[in-house]
Amino acid sequence: MDTNAILKHIEEKRNCGVVHLLVIDRSENVSWEQSIIEKSKEIAFFSWHSIWFYRKNKKDTLQQPVSIEEMRPLFKEINDQKTALAILAQLLHKNMANGSESMPIENANELALSFISLFDKDSKYYSNSTWNKNEFTNNKATFDLGLSAWNGLTEATFDSGIIVVDNNKIGIAWFEEED
Repeated sequence: MDTNAILKHIEEKRNCGVVHLLVIDRSENVSWEQSIIEKSKEIAFFSWHSIWFYRKNKKDTLQQPVSIEEMRPLFKEINDQKTALAILAQLLHKNMANGSESMPIENANELALSFISLFDKDSKYYSNSTWNKNEFTNNKATFDLGLSAWNGLTEATFDSGIIVVDNNKIGIAWFEEED
C-alpha cells in the first residue's frame, strides 16, 4: 500500500481531527532536520508553533526561518520500531483531546504497520511528544504508553505524530485535533 492509499484508509476509518501523511525524499548528505527545512513547502502544516511562541518577545527574529538548532529540541527520539508502531497506532486509535475511540484498534494497528513498512528496518523514529508507560491508561487500555506532554508544531490545540527517517526518505504521520 502506498502513502496515498494509507491516507485514504485513515480518512475513511478515523472520525476526528486532521491527519497529515507524507513521504518526502531525503536530501543527500544532509541531516533529516535540514531535509525537513528544505521541504518546508511540502510540510506547510508545521507552523512551528512552539518556536514562534518562544520568539514572540524577540520581534527581530519572527521572520527568520526555523533553524536546526531551534528544531532539534522539539523532537524526541523513539527507541525502536515496536514503540514507534505503538505510538502511531495509539494516535490512530484514540482521540488526543478526550481519549475516545477514533477508529477500531485492529484498523489502527494495520494502518500503523502499513506506514512503518514503507521504510527500512533500521530507520530512526522521532516524535514531538513524550509517551510514558502507564500514563493516563486504565485496565481496559489497549496500549501501555500514554501521551503526557508535547511541543506544539501546528496551530491545533493538540498535535502529535511520528517522523520516520531512513537513508533515502522521511515519513511524517501527523495528527491535529481540537477539544
